[in-house]
Amino acid sequence: MRLRWAGHVQRMPKTRVAKKVFLESMGGKRPVGKPRARWEDNVSKDTRDLLGIRNWRQQSRDRDGWRQKIDEAKAQLGL
Repeated sequence: MRLRWAGHVQRMPKTRVAKKVFLESMGGKRPVGKPRARWEDNVSKDTRDLLGIRNWRQQSRDRDGWRQKIDEAKAQLGL
């Protein structure tokens, strides 16, 4: 679900609140010396690990193609 939403947000203009939140650091505790994670960082890790995609921002611009990749990953995971 997070990856589908990320594709939607990636296609938004930078002025939208959701896009601004997506690019900001998340709150919460973190290990000492490690920078705060952003939603974008988590999505990048998920797309790399689950979909084998490194350039997800470009691929998410194709709405139908992105949805197909997400659905294929869900099927492989049994979701």
